[in-house]
Amino acid sequence: MGIALDHVFFTYGKRKQAFLALDDLSLTIPIGVTTALIGATGSGKTTLIQLLNGLFKPSSGTVEVLDYIFTKKAKYKKLSLLRRKVGLLFQFSENQLFEDSIIKDVMFGPLNFKYKKDVARKMAEDALKIVGLDESYYDRSPFTLSGGEKRRVALAGVLAIEPEIIILDEPTSSLDLEGQKMIRELLSTFKNLGKTVIVVTHDYKLVLASCDEVIKLQHGKLAFQCRKDKFFTLLDEQELPDYYKLKRLLTKKEINLPYQELSSNEIITVMRKAKHE
Repeated sequence: MGIALDHVFFTYGKRKQAFLALDDLSLTIPIGVTTALIGATGSGKTTLIQLLNGLFKPSSGTVEVLDYIFTKKAKYKKLSLLRRKVGLLFQFSENQLFEDSIIKDVMFGPLNFKYKKDVARKMAEDALKIVGLDESYYDRSPFTLSGGEKRRVALAGVLAIEPEIIILDEPTSSLDLEGQKMIRELLSTFKNLGKTVIVVTHDYKLVLASCDEVIKLQHGKLAFQCRKDKFFTLLDEQELPDYYKLKRLLTKKEINLPYQELSSNEIITVMRKAKHE
């Protein structure tokens, strides 16, 4: 019981309009850890996470998620049960908040899965507690909140269904520094809870701070999979942020910068120390 793809293809459209999004993709995603999913726009990341959530079926090949194993012949009604176990937070999902109060918005998921109203409310309250929103927020309109608070509410809506796997699509996108810090803290909380988390991101700082494994897709194929402390050595030069280009250059001079980014003054201190050793 785990997460695995076996020779999966996925095609959008048909014939001349067809676009191959996943191309003979085989991989295994560890349970109980936080995995970053990286790659350029169009590399297949969004398609992959929607397969794992049961929103899509493969054009061919086999997908395994927990105790669900399915192919293109799977019934969507059966796959809808998978969404109870795999919570997916889409990019900018805070724009999909629609109820007139926060507690109602977060209760929507449990109610949709046929929980009684009192049970759904308890599930919603527990989820809001995890994301750091106390009872003073319950009756507020979600439309009065800041961007970071709205994203907390959207994430609480995912957590309320108590998924075994949590998938976050670009969770730090458009957030300020405080909002980005909040996401890192929540990922730490999920890790402490033993959750399996998959994070689609272009934010390499988030990868280093919060993830354990890294999977890179390229043109629908697996480019590489590794522990987070190795992935910068596998990226192409043009993909590296400036700090890591400098790190790679200095490594050739036997000057080793840490993976966590340093300020300019800290870099100078490391270089001076290396010069005098």
